[in-house]
Amino acid sequence: MIRFWSVLAILLVVSCSESSLRPGPGSAGAGIAREDFLSTVQSYRQSLAADPDNAELLQGLRAVTERAEAYYIQEARRYSDAGDYGSALGLVQQGLVVVPGSAGLERERTQLQERRRAAGIFHEAAAAARLGRLERGMSLVEQSLSLDPNNQEAIALFNALNARTITTEGIAPIRLTTGAPVTVNFSNAGFKEAVLALGQAYGVNMIFDASLEDRPVTLYAEDVTFQQAFQLLLKTNSAFYRRLGRNSVVIAPDTPEGRASYEDYLVQTFYLETMNAAVAADLVSRSLGIANVTISEDSNAITVRENRERLSLVAQLLSNNDRAPAEAVLEVEILEVNRTKSEQLGLDLGSQISIAPPSTILSDLTPSSDASDTLGASVVSLPAATLRFFKQDVDAKTLANPRIRTVDNREALIHIGDRVPLRSSTIQDATGQTRTTFEYRDVGIKVNVTPEIKLDRTVVVSLELEVSSLGQNLGTADEPAFAIGTRNVSNRMVLADGETAVIGGLIRDEERDTRKSVPGLGDIPAIGKLFQTRDGSGGRTDILLTLTPRIIRGKDIPSAAESQFFSGSGDRVTTQATQDFLSSRSGDLPTIRLDLSGAATPVAATTGRPSLPSPTSNLQVPNAPATAGADAVLAFSRASYSVKADETISTSITAAGFGNAVSGTATIRFRPDLVEAVSVSTPASLPFEIDNSRGEIKLTLNDGIAGAAVKEIATVTFRGVKQGLSYLIFSSDFGAGPNVSVPEGIELRSSRIAVQ
Repeated sequence: MIRFWSVLAILLVVSCSESSLRPGPGSAGAGIAREDFLSTVQSYRQSLAADPDNAELLQGLRAVTERAEAYYIQEARRYSDAGDYGSALGLVQQGLVVVPGSAGLERERTQLQERRRAAGIFHEAAAAARLGRLERGMSLVEQSLSLDPNNQEAIALFNALNARTITTEGIAPIRLTTGAPVTVNFSNAGFKEAVLALGQAYGVNMIFDASLEDRPVTLYAEDVTFQQAFQLLLKTNSAFYRRLGRNSVVIAPDTPEGRASYEDYLVQTFYLETMNAAVAADLVSRSLGIANVTISEDSNAITVRENRERLSLVAQLLSNNDRAPAEAVLEVEILEVNRTKSEQLGLDLGSQISIAPPSTILSDLTPSSDASDTLGASVVSLPAATLRFFKQDVDAKTLANPRIRTVDNREALIHIGDRVPLRSSTIQDATGQTRTTFEYRDVGIKVNVTPEIKLDRTVVVSLELEVSSLGQNLGTADEPAFAIGTRNVSNRMVLADGETAVIGGLIRDEERDTRKSVPGLGDIPAIGKLFQTRDGSGGRTDILLTLTPRIIRGKDIPSAAESQFFSGSGDRVTTQATQDFLSSRSGDLPTIRLDLSGAATPVAATTGRPSLPSPTSNLQVPNAPATAGADAVLAFSRASYSVKADETISTSITAAGFGNAVSGTATIRFRPDLVEAVSVSTPASLPFEIDNSRGEIKLTLNDGIAGAAVKEIATVTFRGVKQGLSYLIFSSDFGAGPNVSVPEGIELRSSRIAVQ
């Protein structure tokens, strides 16, 4: 019977709380619901403690905890979607109090922590982008996307930075009709004829400056790219080129006059985060030989007028040096133990006798006056006897535990004590008045600490400790001159992050013993102490200091790839490496062969766009259902890929949940400086367009991707260009117009390629 009523009472509590389990956003019912969950679970557990085998109680507890887990996850996601990750994590923590060890809540907490960290990195990336630090912004936004791949703001910033990087990297790549390699065999051929032959094979219009000499060229290069062959030809004839259009270039002599005719100069202002503008200007001038640098101290910025290539070098140089400084928290604990003893024992008999004779008027004295009467009226004061029995023992402790946050190589000062005014000088002005000036002196415990944070997360600490106290007055009452007792320690030590150093031994002992006695009587053995008084005092002061550095942020240094970049040759600053075009490149496309001897007509074994082999993908396509709220999914089959430089890898694109009558354009963006799109194979017969100059692949969607099940719609083959990390991002813009028809709320899943 008791079991029945206990179960009924709990069911009534649960039923009464269910009405408040679905509060609206921001409603007051949210707090009530959380309290109801906690009280309900506690009631169940108390009842189960009395009756642990009750199946109804176990089932009811399981149901309440499941509803509580779902409620806290739902509420946390509502706050996180609004960007309030602190409140979301607080709700999850409350849920873990109600449902300890919940796997769902633990997983939600981990995801929220990653999203909050991703949001912080995203804000840093946005700040870097506003300062024009495109490379740093791109690196940070890629870190943010690795933690939260579905952050639409980060994806939009990635696309914007990708487009801006392409337009600011210098001369944009020439648009070619084919990406096939070429073998050139020129024997004493004219330079212009050789260049025209190469341009004809790749669909590039070549325009020559009037001052360019047509020297003979002898060159053999096998299985190289167009860019490599073109750069070889230009190098042998001391020429350079500038792009005029998507597939047209002008070639001119590589002389100061020739470059002045075709060079475009830009003015760019670089805003600095932590670096001083004067230091940055000196760094740019000395490292790159740039003279047109103007400093703006008010905005901490420098303005540079140079060509596009040099401006990109300035941006890279400043990005490598203008980094956030390292920071550390110094935990200092100071313990001062001060013990003073004083003792006064014995009989103090005084030290003087006073005689006061009566006053006498000389005119009143007569021969018959009795002098004994006058002396008899004198007053003699005997010394007062005082019995002293005083003893004092004072034990004082002063404890300070300051925590101070400081920047790398910046001094931190801690002072615990007083500022005491000391007489400095006495000045007498013209009116005869005397003025006294005072100088304030710090007295007490003074600590100066300078941390130097190293790359291995050790801290070199420069410590100066001074313990001072105001001593006795060595001057007069009118002209005081106080002595100041000091104890100093100057030290330099290496500590690991979180390691504690103890500094002690600053001990000061002082003892005084004063004895007073009656002359003669105080020297009598045994009874002489009855005529003595003793006044003794002593003190001992000890200082103990502990210091613990804790690194908040280590040194922000660029990667090895970022810290080293090409800056041209000895006589010319440029982003183009002089010998970079001599590196070999491999590919799967048929080779174009160009043979030219003297004035003969060039012969191309393969021209135009060769047929591309369709790579076979051996990747497993996961049949993952679409998440709630996004029925249509467009995704890469894997979250990440890895490829070596000059090698290829195939990536698979899948679609699910698309209805009939699909039309639109899906754009995939990538880093063209890191990877190159080689080919696209579409089992769903989707038209496509590859634009490696912009780092884009456009897929035209049609009914071939319709269907609820997951299907592979395209296979894209990429080739690694150089070491780095390139994200493969779907653009959320599928076009506009009456002919565009795509489902709303498509879930786009990005991927990435790590080039090793």
